[in-house]
Amino acid sequence: MSKIEWTDATYNPIVGCSRISPECDRCYASVAAASPRLQQFPQYQAVAKWDGTVQFVESQWKKPLGWRQPKRIFVCSMSDLFHENVPDEWRDRVFAVAAIAAHHTYQILTKRTQRMVDYFSQPDLGKRWAKIIEEELMSSPCIGHLLDDLEEDFLLDNVWLGTTAGCQNSVRDRVPLLSSLTEQGWTTFVSAEPLLEELHMGFDFPGYKVSQVITGAESGKGARVMDENWVRSLRDQCVAHDVAFFYKQDFIKGKKVSLPELDGQQWAQFPGDIQ
Repeated sequence: MSKIEWTDATYNPIVGCSRISPECDRCYASVAAASPRLQQFPQYQAVAKWDGTVQFVESQWKKPLGWRQPKRIFVCSMSDLFHENVPDEWRDRVFAVAAIAAHHTYQILTKRTQRMVDYFSQPDLGKRWAKIIEEELMSSPCIGHLLDDLEEDFLLDNVWLGTTAGCQNSVRDRVPLLSSLTEQGWTTFVSAEPLLEELHMGFDFPGYKVSQVITGAESGKGARVMDENWVRSLRDQCVAHDVAFFYKQDFIKGKKVSLPELDGQQWAQFPGDIQ
């Protein structure tokens, strides 16, 4: 069970990353990777400097196949699937698992939104995923229709694509790119966490559309302060434009409050909750 309020489990077939924007300044994953608890694992020893070194963790790759109960799964909570040092071959293997273990929902979050858009612009993705499924995951006549469908259309209903945008510059640079994936039919979300300033998401503009916005305060010692009015502004923008809104956490008198109330109500909406 995950301690992250908007997901049920984390899945880390790839670990390692590097900082690229203000949201990364106090990266929880970099601290965790260097902790004694994770340093006992070889993959975290290799990436502890958080300098862009990435590792594919073969032992973790097929993990969702063994989870029988449907879960929301945060993919690469200890990396960025679209980091520049992650090859497409690794990404293909992750999406092959998502395609075959389709009873789960996969939440994929990146700060490298252009690279995500570029990846999904490749017309042969479905064929590549199908080949991995057939050769490495499950070779059986009963999945023939799935492989055929993937080769025709690789849009996966159980994959949610997200980007981090906790400051206005990130909204400007990333949300339009993410919106282009919304227009293609993908379920999309913005993680405005840590929320570093008041954000204007641009939903009034044509083509600016996502499925969900998640927000919350930064955690830990020395965390940057979040103003509740910034949360209220995001909530109001989402309500006005039928976007699911999830208020994940705040820190009140130094203590974490999960799913805090805003104006007397908790906000924990997911894509599909807004009709």
